[in-house]
Amino acid sequence: MSTSVVRRCLIFSVWGLVLTGSLSITNWTGDWGHSVCGAWGCGPPLQALVACHLSWLVVLGPSSRLLLSRASRRVVFLVGTTGLTLALLTASAIGIHEHMNWASQVSELQQEYYWHRVGFVILTTVEIPVLEFTGLSTVLLLWAMIAGKPENHWGSVARPTSPSRIETVGGEAVSSTVSSASGREYPEIV
Repeated sequence: MSTSVVRRCLIFSVWGLVLTGSLSITNWTGDWGHSVCGAWGCGPPLQALVACHLSWLVVLGPSSRLLLSRASRRVVFLVGTTGLTLALLTASAIGIHEHMNWASQVSELQQEYYWHRVGFVILTTVEIPVLEFTGLSTVLLLWAMIAGKPENHWGSVARPTSPSRIETVGGEAVSSTVSSASGREYPEIV
């Protein structure tokens, strides 16, 4: 067996153990209580809520990390934008659903807590990872804007397309700028 196969098996095993550990939070002793209760409703036990959200991060995190290490800035930006858009659309759909169903069935006093109810439902909906998509997509967008590889407007890494001009000054090679096909100039490193 090659070293890369052993390494991948080890990484996958560690990932499985972390996922199992995050899901086992529900079995921890002690009652963390129902800290998300109010006029808008009561949620599941806090251990179950934390375990589900953490397991979504364990499932989605490695793919985000892989994307950051392998994809161009443009692809990371597009995936981040798409993920954030989907998360916001899902949150909007939850808000509309709660307005149509919950707000019409409760008293006028409870309707004052409509936004609390929407936040509560987003927080306790673990079947759809809205919070995780929002967080990971925000990280992808920030990485694409701040730390990504420089690239041209077509999405590939920027490279000069014309030959460089190297001048000598006092016997030392001095680089000049290189113009690309798009008209941009890039410093040439000698």
